[in-house]
Amino acid sequence: AYLDQHEEAAQVMSLMGRCYLKQGKTIESERLHRQALNLTIDLCGGHHHQTAVEYCELGQCLYEQKRYREAKTELHTALKIETNVAGREHPSTASILYWLSLCYKHTDDYQKSLSLMTEAVEIMKSRLGDSNPETLTMQEELQSLHMQAERNVNFHS
Repeated sequence: AYLDQHEEAAQVMSLMGRCYLKQGKTIESERLHRQALNLTIDLCGGHHHQTAVEYCELGQCLYEQKRYREAKTELHTALKIETNVAGREHPSTASILYWLSLCYKHTDDYQKSLSLMTEAVEIMKSRLGDSNPETLTMQEELQSLHMQAERNVNFHS
């Protein structure tokens, strides 16, 4: 019962963090996600799917604050854990790749961003199909990235 209560507390913190993020309350969201992450690590360990989820949630929160370098650190940790737990070809891994790609885009590393987004799209297509809403979102972002990368190359030429 003790463990279950603490797992529920971590889940509630994470859900509240998501709600705050949707409301634009990024500082409050970050605080809750850090608490949820620490509690999840205590309960599940550092190599568990839920731990990867919490690292990813924190990375998304930092991304929304335009703290891309910090977000990349958290997302790389999530990617390492999720790749070990679920595999590189899992949709949850693709979601992390998506967020990492966005961070690299905002730090003007278009090659890395394109590589990560391409991998994410390929995973989603093979696992969830071409018409899945998440697949479509990632495909749209990939098309946008190609255009931005092309403009960036032309601008710097």
